[in-house]
Amino acid sequence: YKIKNLLKDLDKTSDSYLLTGGTDLALEVTKKRKNSLSQIQSLKRFAKGLQKPINMIELDDIPLDIAVETLADHSEIKIKLDLRSLDNLGVSVDTPVTCKLRSTSTLSVLNLLLRTIDPSLTWIPTTKELVITTLDVAENNLVKQTYKTSRFARRSADPKLTQLETIEAIVSTVDPLSWEEVGGTAIIREMKNGDITVMQTAKNHVKIWGLISNIEAAN
Repeated sequence: YKIKNLLKDLDKTSDSYLLTGGTDLALEVTKKRKNSLSQIQSLKRFAKGLQKPINMIELDDIPLDIAVETLADHSEIKIKLDLRSLDNLGVSVDTPVTCKLRSTSTLSVLNLLLRTIDPSLTWIPTTKELVITTLDVAENNLVKQTYKTSRFARRSADPKLTQLETIEAIVSTVDPLSWEEVGGTAIIREMKNGDITVMQTAKNHVKIWGLISNIEAAN
């Protein structure tokens, strides 16, 4: 899948919020919406670097901060370590990293490194940089995105079924333990017009778009 396609859809998406409960809730919703838009805009800027191919990378017990610096130099993206959150997780800048990959991308290497060190590590895009942080932090900075699944659902004899099957495919394959149905914070909702609205981390949105692209190609 291509990150650029995800970003194209993100740019076209307009969110609307039903504000009830007074000014405090309205301000909170506005703040979250601005955060979503900020992460979307940052992903757009970082897309080229994240997709940048890597013919071969070999890291052998390299300190985490040096490994991150190597990736940052290659991708031309500023990558920052959230030291406080990593420290709370018991991860330090000196944590040794070992990785050997061929014919891959910056994004794939980054995801593999974090998964190898600790499954609770992830990344979020900010205005100026990618920040390596924890899932707890990422889950407090969820991105809202509406996926235009109606464009291929209409091709089916039963669009409603296609929409529900797409939702099931997403929640069962993209970070299954992150969804609210099993106690997580991520939210997915079906819309009457056949589209799907999702609140997820930026990293998981990239996975969702790849999955939806494959489903659309198969329809």
